[in-house]
Amino acid sequence: GFPIKTGLTIVSAARAALRDDDIVLGVVVGAEARAYPVNLMWDPQNEALNDTVGGAAIAATWCPIAHSGVVYDRSPQAVAASISGASRPSQISMAVSWTLVGR
Repeated sequence: GFPIKTGLTIVSAARAALRDDDIVLGVVVGAEARAYPVNLMWDPQNEALNDTVGGAAIAATWCPIAHSGVVYDRSPQAVAASISGASRPSQISMAVSWTLVGR
């Protein structure tokens, strides 16, 4: 599998180089919002990422085959995840494996 992306570079909405028709995967936690551009999540190694939004640990995932995304709440457990896939686009599958530690 591929390691989940962490340590993302976050830019303000004013500095984001997005077009009006770009698709984003969005999440709002408390007063903080984040938008993940889907075009940057297209490759197998970029289909999932870990982030912290509004003090909450989250995992955002995108499946380019199904054109769907999901944002998971990782709190309060520590979660380890990996993506399984093949090197050819016809063989790629989105499979996220979660290991929950804690309660």
